[in-house]
Amino acid sequence: MSGQPSMQGIGKENTAALSIVFENYLKVVKLNVFTGEFHLIKTYQDYRDKDAEACGSFFEYAKGGVTEGIIHKDDSEMFLRYLDSDYLAGRLLGGTGGKHIILHGLRCRILREYENVTMEIIASKNFSRENPWAIMCISCTDKCRSRIGAELGRSYCKIVHVRLSDGYYEPVYMTDSEISAEESLAPGIVNWFASFAQAGNVYEEDREKFLKFIDNDYLRRRLAEEGEARLYYRRKINGGYKPVCMKIVRSADHSPEDPLAFIYIAEEDKEGKYLTERTAAEKYYASCDIMTGIRNRHCYDELCREYEVNGRKGPLGVLYARLSPIGAPECDDSSLKRERLRIFAIMLMETFGREKCYRTGENEFAAVSFGGDGESFRRRAENFRREYGETVYGTASIGFYRDEAAASITAAMEAAQNDAAKNETALAAGV
Repeated sequence: MSGQPSMQGIGKENTAALSIVFENYLKVVKLNVFTGEFHLIKTYQDYRDKDAEACGSFFEYAKGGVTEGIIHKDDSEMFLRYLDSDYLAGRLLGGTGGKHIILHGLRCRILREYENVTMEIIASKNFSRENPWAIMCISCTDKCRSRIGAELGRSYCKIVHVRLSDGYYEPVYMTDSEISAEESLAPGIVNWFASFAQAGNVYEEDREKFLKFIDNDYLRRRLAEEGEARLYYRRKINGGYKPVCMKIVRSADHSPEDPLAFIYIAEEDKEGKYLTERTAAEKYYASCDIMTGIRNRHCYDELCREYEVNGRKGPLGVLYARLSPIGAPECDDSSLKRERLRIFAIMLMETFGREKCYRTGENEFAAVSFGGDGESFRRRAENFRREYGETVYGTASIGFYRDEAAASITAAMEAAQNDAAKNETALAAGV
């Protein structure tokens, strides 16, 4: 793999290839080789990574991996030698090895066991102090990737993100034995679960209580009053019926008007309880938008409230984007829709940085940038709109707004939405 790692350098016609690249890596990190600034673009289920941005630099983050035993102690010296700013800069600026550095046979702890992985550092052909970004990728064997899926499978049969107001849902995880059914998922969470039960996957004596439990109105009431609801029943797993617990909890961005929740279906342990690591996983999933890996609506709303409560009035740039449906409605509920959401989020992170990006709605995204030069923000936002307003994955309505003394993120975002609408009208008129 070689060439330009930037999403902007890949070009619209190659956007589909981007998904292949990211599916084949456990971890992808964009880093500034000289300053150590970094952004996690993709990570596997590593709970340590949710606090990664608290690290001062990528090189501090790498040292933490050694200190915490993520990297095998016998490989730590070699690992840190490769991930040294001066060493990387020397190699990438025209020393030996070109713009692609590879380290094979690195032992990395993945879900309690050390696995052999390959680390790659990739920079563009114009890498320099003015163009200082590189991509670090970690890949593993197919056997290792299968073990990661099996580990999650020991805890969960299924994880689903759902909006109870209309039944819209996004599968987060399903075991291999159920993935084959994904192509024929019924529209609406109630219809999907009901058809699953009526096909004989829920034990006959438990079927009636199962169908009553998944009623939208019942779940909305339980979540409003208690924050969660549980059902113990028997369901088919690997050809036989086994006791499981379905746990439904409010998402961090849940509200009475927008009742979002996570559904976890797990086999119980011998004492009929959840394992500690499952609780940790639930917290992990609730802390970000699980479909795209960027921050969720709850985080965005908290940012808006904090900004206004603290009375901040400073330079603020915001970008708003709404993806349009692809063709017929049934197409927009397919795996293509989930893929385009992930790809668009990656492109947004590449432009503005992961810590500034949010998924604020089903098809809506936002970027919020504090301080900096106004002209630089407007140029970056305009380039993003021109480059990604139309791709092989469909069109997006994009607008932005910059205020040198903004009193409200919400007001600024409304201005960005108006800009998106004006731009869309102008494009439709051929202006």
